[in-house]
Amino acid sequence: MPKNLGPIITKKVLPLAQNSPAYYSLNLSKAAGWLLLGIDLCVRGNIVLSAGTTNGTRSQEDPAGIFNNIQIDATPMPGGLYRGGKVFNASPRSILRMNVFDRGRFQDDLGGSNSVTGAAGTFPINLRLPINFALPNGLKPIDTALRLDQFSDITMTFNMSSIAAMLVGCDRTVDWTQLYIEVVERRAYSVNAAKKTGFWPLGTLFQDDHFFQIAAANNRFTIDSQLPHVDPYVEALLMTQSTAQNTLVDTILNRVTQYQGLESFSDIFERDLRMLNNDEITEVANTALTGMYFLRLSDRRLSNLVLPTYNLVLDVNNPGGANLDSLLLFTRRLAQRLGNPPQ
Repeated sequence: MPKNLGPIITKKVLPLAQNSPAYYSLNLSKAAGWLLLGIDLCVRGNIVLSAGTTNGTRSQEDPAGIFNNIQIDATPMPGGLYRGGKVFNASPRSILRMNVFDRGRFQDDLGGSNSVTGAAGTFPINLRLPINFALPNGLKPIDTALRLDQFSDITMTFNMSSIAAMLVGCDRTVDWTQLYIEVVERRAYSVNAAKKTGFWPLGTLFQDDHFFQIAAANNRFTIDSQLPHVDPYVEALLMTQSTAQNTLVDTILNRVTQYQGLESFSDIFERDLRMLNNDEITEVANTALTGMYFLRLSDRRLSNLVLPTYNLVLDVNNPGGANLDSLLLFTRRLAQRLGNPPQ
């Protein structure tokens, strides 16, 4: 097992501007033997709203909605044992809500406000967005870590949103020049002193968002075409969102049927899936499961990775009206190692 040397705050990312991307590149020099367990994005500073007359209506996670999404691109070493590409592409909602099932609790803003209301004023932000590669619930989490010496470049893109998108109708003047991101890389050193080769994870973990609008109630709503059909799926989180505010609700989903190719291997009603999901959380007082449905597709040993053609057929309602309700599906799949590591 690797020796975890603890988190390292590697860089402060600023300035952040509305509707503009910001970037961060991991330092891969002398990366031999190092594993990336995860990255915590700590967003700090103040958002100042002034002038105007209208607060607006929240339509995204707040205050995490200052991001549209976060992407991580990893360029593999020529001849290496791991696939690369866009290994992470997800919204703040998926990051925050998946942490409920990774760590058993929901953690939003820690700055005391927990909300940017849209009123004129100063709103302190102290937000943590945890991105996990070593899956906390795995029997051996480092099986899905990123071995850094197998990549020539790993770059994060923070696609910033705006107050106008986060609070629809807000007409305030916005100043968030005081905001910044601290990137905390959670690394572990894995070199085996005897063999000098270290630990080789099972593969590259790919984590992605998939968005689907609901045009009408449908008992055969198929989620298939957007899902990559190349790698086995490990986990999935389905989130049901209503109206233009994207509010998480329990009134959309009735039933979930999971398929491997044309063969159904799971069929469960919403209320029963919710009951099973209750076993995943540890801090019930602070953690609601409204509009969230977690699907574990492999055992904790990752020994039954057999779902490269994963798809879903859902029975859904449309309480918000045509194309006003939606489904957000966050998936994890493992592109298995391309060969045997050196001995």
